[in-house]
Amino acid sequence: MILNKSNLIISFCLLASFICAINIHKIPRFSKEGEKYFVHLFFDNDRLKFEKCLIYRDCDCCFGGGPMTFDVPFTIQTHLLGNEFKFDVSSLDKKNTHVYKVLLFKNSLEVLYSDEFIYNENVDSFLRVGENYKLMHEDTTN
Repeated sequence: MILNKSNLIISFCLLASFICAINIHKIPRFSKEGEKYFVHLFFDNDRLKFEKCLIYRDCDCCFGGGPMTFDVPFTIQTHLLGNEFKFDVSSLDKKNTHVYKVLLFKNSLEVLYSDEFIYNENVDSFLRVGENYKLMHEDTTN
């Protein structure tokens, strides 16, 4: 391979994509069983060696709370396509509009994180931030 400017740029882009692939986000799913709320994240079988799993609350200066992390109970269930982490988020504050995400750590470094989610009292469930915005702002008069 001849090392010229365009090959160098392509090689740099490939290297950057491999480095960025380590820190990727997962799309959460949500469920409610009775009075308990759950966040579900699905992983391949090789992603099970996490040291720590936390729920992170973003800085919400309007309500006087800074960024916080919470330990919440979770279970791991096996499926055909991998494993499901099921987080019990019933203890999180649903009265204020705090934005949360799941953080997963390996070797004291953040490895994976979920999309941000928020509680929506109209549907009595947690939703991804983009879905919550659409629900609250779309025209439902038709």
